[in-house]
Amino acid sequence: MPVPRLALILVAIVGLSLAAPRGGAAATCQSTCTQQLAACKQTCPGGGQGRRDCRAACAERSTCTAPGARIRTLAYVVTECTTDPQKRSSLKQTLLVRHGNCDAVPVAAFGPSRPVTTPFGDLCSFYGVQRRGGSFYEIDAGRSVGVFQNAAVLRDGSTVFNLTKQFSNVPALTPDVPEEGIFVVRADGSELRRLGPPSRAPQLFSFRWSVSPDGRTIAFIDLGDPNEPPYYEAPQVFLLDTRRNRRKQLTHQPRRPNLTADDNGIALPIFLNKRTIAYYSGSTGTEFRAFQVTTDGKESALGTFIAANGAQIVARFRSHRRVPT
Repeated sequence: MPVPRLALILVAIVGLSLAAPRGGAAATCQSTCTQQLAACKQTCPGGGQGRRDCRAACAERSTCTAPGARIRTLAYVVTECTTDPQKRSSLKQTLLVRHGNCDAVPVAAFGPSRPVTTPFGDLCSFYGVQRRGGSFYEIDAGRSVGVFQNAAVLRDGSTVFNLTKQFSNVPALTPDVPEEGIFVVRADGSELRRLGPPSRAPQLFSFRWSVSPDGRTIAFIDLGDPNEPPYYEAPQVFLLDTRRNRRKQLTHQPRRPNLTADDNGIALPIFLNKRTIAYYSGSTGTEFRAFQVTTDGKESALGTFIAANGAQIVARFRSHRRVPT
């Protein structure tokens, strides 16, 4: 009889696009949820309120998106954590992309890692009790255990992701990867290519990546090159051209010692338009400063947010308003 194992599957959403995919994705769409929904509705009675209630119940149980809530492209990571009877844990991670109601397509997978005993005990149970997929990615709860650190979905449905295990708190548990770096892959899993080295900034600096309105460039946080002006390592805003594989440092913020999750030096880069990126600096608990930088490197301050007595600035937000270019 096979030995039973505890398997925990957690999901973390890493990228979203509201733009329709290009190419023949629709023609090759396999939609299990649509087939299941149709089969469920065929079991409903012939008419009247009973039929309406039955069809509504089928829609409620379906994994298809509800009318008016369409998601055209969604990229997310599924993490499978397994613990055997000897309390040895292993980890597997898969990046999937879903177009609308089409079945999700796995575009990159790593692991499972070799089962190991860790000083933290049964890690799978630890994460499972929290019931949060993000626990594998957040710094305070062990985000660096995984290999997918950041991701963003481009307008054509391609996914850009940061693949590295350099921040792992438990390297033996983290799956091996053939090559670390920032990669892009088409929504069907084809044409995987490396855009450059991975970001060296711990994820408390990075938060989400931002995609330009034209879908060609990514704004993200990385450490400055100590061999180039101003000759020190500090978190900076970088621009990555996903078509030309070109990376450009935009900001030159001063060195900030003793950075923490509340004062992470620089964070939350977001495109205001195709030529301007906003970002933030300072303590999220007391004083939060907003800046902007143009794609040619011209920086300027936007303002300062100061928390009232007993209040705290909540920095985890996203703006959905697009400023005209």
